[in-house]
Amino acid sequence: MSLLCKIQVVKNHLALALLEIKSHKIHEKIKPMSWLLGKWHGTGKGYYPNIDDFTYEEEVEFSHFGKPMLQYSAYSWNPEKKTPMHREVGFLRIKPDTNHVALMLAHNLGACDMEEGEFNGQELTLLTQTMANMSFDEHGVRKVCAVVVSNSSNGICHISLKALYSNTNAAICHLQSLASVIVVEQNVKSM
Repeated sequence: MSLLCKIQVVKNHLALALLEIKSHKIHEKIKPMSWLLGKWHGTGKGYYPNIDDFTYEEEVEFSHFGKPMLQYSAYSWNPEKKTPMHREVGFLRIKPDTNHVALMLAHNLGACDMEEGEFNGQELTLLTQTMANMSFDEHGVRKVCAVVVSNSSNGICHISLKALYSNTNAAICHLQSLASVIVVEQNVKSM
């Protein structure tokens, strides 16, 4: 079999695997957070010690794969240059029969964190419980003090993030953005 044929076989298997993942029914335990499902696109403003304020575009996606958790990914880029800025991936889990949630994240800048909090209706508030940075981290984020995501009835999501850096003693505003749903998750059926 030629290399081209092998590549096509792998692509076909990946396509079938993705189709299978997308066809899972949403787990009953995460149904209260189904308002997050979909792909969100927005613009924002960022603040960071020792650099100029900046603007960015971002795409945030919440998806499910049949388990009692949501899969999360966020990608941001410079709106003028179209160059990548930040990426993070993780999972949002709900404590059964409560509104308590945990978000586990891995960042491309060399940090992993565990955030916990609550959701009430269409508002999600999280605080960092644990932050781990690689030994040669240049950015010095010690703690994400607050993350609030709220969805209004018009499909607009406001995201606000405060951070505590190694060179500051107080949490400062780090990111503010507005996003709207661009792709709505289709499969929001009960298991």
